[in-house]
Amino acid sequence: MPNFQNIAIIFFVAVIVIAHFFKPATYRLRINTINELAAQRYRHKWFMQAGFIGFGILQIVSVFQRWDIRPLLIASNGSVILYSICVIIIGIYCPKPWVEGPHYSNREVFINSLFNQMGSTIFCVAVMARVFAGGSIPTAKAVHLIILLSLVILSALTGQHVSSSGIWDRLWYTIALGWLVWVYNEAGLAF
Repeated sequence: MPNFQNIAIIFFVAVIVIAHFFKPATYRLRINTINELAAQRYRHKWFMQAGFIGFGILQIVSVFQRWDIRPLLIASNGSVILYSICVIIIGIYCPKPWVEGPHYSNREVFINSLFNQMGSTIFCVAVMARVFAGGSIPTAKAVHLIILLSLVILSALTGQHVSSSGIWDRLWYTIALGWLVWVYNEAGLAF
């Protein structure tokens, strides 16, 4: 059976990388987030939208492929599924354009922002559940805790430091995707 976790991560990273080749000149890696590659009124937004939706679906399949019935792991796995649903919704409802001028839907921006924030929070809950599910392995608990703190700090930095939002956002995704690979592959199943 194919490892859907690896497929999900490779697919999503490939979409993000390819989407950057088609970004307009006004898009800045340091300032603009990955989510903004799917901004309203952007000609190539469909590509990043497909990336979010595809990643969300593949991630849900991946969680079910590696499902574990231990209670705290159910909490973590359930949270990853809820996060994945948020990612799918982010792919459907787009953020506002990063350039001034074009008309856009405030309702769509609100939904995108709400599920983006919910998704980040729910993802942190998934990591936190792994801290408590780490059993007697202090190293695993410590790694999960460091990842959790990193994600919380990066989420705050993305929202507060607009001039560097793109950097913090990309670091958040790097850590989050790395955590998913670790947890949903053989090495992370014990943690």
